[in-house]
Amino acid sequence: MKRFRFSRGIRGLCAALALCLALPGCAVGQTSADPAMKGWKQYSIAWFDVFDTVTQVQGYAESQEAWNEQMVQLHQDLTRYHQLFDIYNHYDGMTNLYDLNQTAAHGPAAAEPEILDLLAQAKEVYALTNGRTNVAMGRLLALWHDARTAAEADPAAASLPDKAALEEAAAHRNIDDLILDEEAGTVYYADPELQLDVGSIGKGYAVEQVARAAEARGLTSALISVGGNLRAGHEFSAVCHSSDIAAQYGTAPDLCVYAGVPAAMFLANADPEADLAVMRAARENLRQIAPKSLVLI
Repeated sequence: MKRFRFSRGIRGLCAALALCLALPGCAVGQTSADPAMKGWKQYSIAWFDVFDTVTQVQGYAESQEAWNEQMVQLHQDLTRYHQLFDIYNHYDGMTNLYDLNQTAAHGPAAAEPEILDLLAQAKEVYALTNGRTNVAMGRLLALWHDARTAAEADPAAASLPDKAALEEAAAHRNIDDLILDEEAGTVYYADPELQLDVGSIGKGYAVEQVARAAEARGLTSALISVGGNLRAGHEFSAVCHSSDIAAQYGTAPDLCVYAGVPAAMFLANADPEADLAVMRAARENLRQIAPKSLVLI
């Protein structure tokens, strides 16, 4: 099977998946042309109950039953990560980030292995991005979250967070105050005002982990999107960027994953014509490529 992916760079696999999918669990109807999946049909499913966003999965399986079995387990895994990384609610039977934000400043608190692993990686990402990705900004982000929620409830009264409150919260975002003891399995906040918010990396981490678990269970073909975090379980025959997309014109691949539409709300509001130009360019590229199946990102 001939497949390729058009990427916008590092974010190419981390954007919103916009698919016209069939009803959850039912076959789309296409049969795989890959010799390794001879006779397998294409299936899709969608959920709306994890990470407060839409989750979509599309792939090939040898039967409806095999697909359903994999999806039940994948959904269970996603639900667990959703609950673990939730900073707004407590769930019985686990210690999640909400619980840690309430207790970890009082002393080392036992944490689930998945949370410890995520936070250890978060510290690495902080270093790799020179502090631009910081899960310790929970108190600061909460102010913006509250302002947004209030604006949604009463747009006429929308306002920015108080500057003094932002400055005070910004003083409590030192990731070095997040103390992990992986051997003991505990998390401690050295700053009593520290709060975690893993929204910057949580969904991406969860998608990768559930995909690996599904592959270990035998899932060999899937595109998984959770609120714009996309994980491909396919090998692609070509990967290109805006500079060389024309090389794919006329190739008519069986599957094209096109990540060339940013869907940035601020651009659509500030410059509708520029936003429309992006969409028109994407439409023309896809017309020239002529794929048989499309995943639009």
